[in-house]
Amino acid sequence: MRDLHQPVPANKQNNQSENDSTEGKTKFVTTQKCGYGKFRSFRTITGEEMRLNEFPWMVAIFSRSSMGKLEYLGGGSLIHESVILTAAHLLLKFSPEQLVIRAGGHDILKTTRQQRRATNVIIHEELNADWLIIALIVVSRAFKMTDAVNTICLPPQGIHTNEGTMCTSGGWSKNTINYNGIYHATPKKIQLPIVDQGNCEAILRITGLGPFYSLHDSLICAGGGRLDTYKGDGGSPLFCRIPYGMRRFYQTGIAAGMTGRGEMLPGLYVNVAYFSDWIRQQLRFIKKRMRLENILPYEFFF
Repeated sequence: MRDLHQPVPANKQNNQSENDSTEGKTKFVTTQKCGYGKFRSFRTITGEEMRLNEFPWMVAIFSRSSMGKLEYLGGGSLIHESVILTAAHLLLKFSPEQLVIRAGGHDILKTTRQQRRATNVIIHEELNADWLIIALIVVSRAFKMTDAVNTICLPPQGIHTNEGTMCTSGGWSKNTINYNGIYHATPKKIQLPIVDQGNCEAILRITGLGPFYSLHDSLICAGGGRLDTYKGDGGSPLFCRIPYGMRRFYQTGIAAGMTGRGEMLPGLYVNVAYFSDWIRQQLRFIKKRMRLENILPYEFFF
């Protein structure tokens, strides 16, 4: 992994990690609704660099080595002022104390942004090698909600995003598919169409997965063209516009590192709607109160 900056003295690390916010256990630090970004239009050019503050729920996840250096692991999304949603596979080798989260930034090589230490990692109890499972990261202090930092809306339990719906993903991925590439300092974005579960399963059965492959409900498919999320986008959100013209987004998937790029196959993403109730339950358990409107009502989708 790419080493992103030199060790920072302990007193400066604390200042960078714990500046400008208070713990968000009993009150919220903003009245801004989830899912609002700072964008000029809804047209996304594939491979284009994200605009500054365009999707303010996107965060970068790092591990800190014993020497104090930060290494980029992948992306995540802010679903609560103190909680990040990401893919479990990114975190399996690390303790919470090794994880650092940056939000509100554009260039991950710079430290002029909100940065927090992780205090807890919650991985879904049904972690399975054949399923791509989610994880939550709890940070030491709430992120301050600003134009550059905001939460993403979550779908209600079990809702399906219609086939062909154009959604957006991306992140600070490598600039080539092979291991010789380097991570982008600024995030790229890509539009991907949702692929129906049955159609995706049929496509995957003619690959090396075999004719009896069964696509688990914890997964959804998106993409299928020449471009897809890249190595380094793992954990980043796949998000779609809330239906009926609302100028907001909800998260439908999580990039999990299994893409079809290069083979013209759909990529597999964690199905966030499969875990919506679990997410809400975990936040209640750790006493992180989620706004009611952060989990969208069913009527938005019918």
